[in-house]
Amino acid sequence: MWTIGTIDVSNLLLEYHNLSVKKASEKKIKNAVEILSLNCIFLLDKNLSIGILEMIGSELLKVIFENIRPKYIPYHLSDKDVIRCHKIAKIANKNFQGCKLLFRKWQKEAQEYNDDLILEVFESIFRYFQYDTNRADS
Repeated sequence: MWTIGTIDVSNLLLEYHNLSVKKASEKKIKNAVEILSLNCIFLLDKNLSIGILEMIGSELLKVIFENIRPKYIPYHLSDKDVIRCHKIAKIANKNFQGCKLLFRKWQKEAQEYNDDLILEVFESIFRYFQYDTNRADS
């Protein structure tokens, strides 16, 4: 559980996820931030006026950033990264093992350019779930 003082940030993120699930079931999803939250990927960006900011407000978001800033190096997701996150989430929802082909493609691209943080994150998630989950397709 992630708390800041008396604020249960984990619960707020779960509430946002549930709100996005409701919007999706009503076909009212507005943006990629909401799509990613369906898979519990939360984009926290103090410069965005959409997403969780709409639910919690700018003051609380500022407190969250003050809490995480000393612990983590911020990473700005490009539009390409957001699309890649959505693509992998979509594939994983249908066929978790199907992610391997996409990882191989990304690995080839990463070799051509530089390190790929998005690839590293999803590979580590994939390795963890591959061994530690009871999903039928893993």
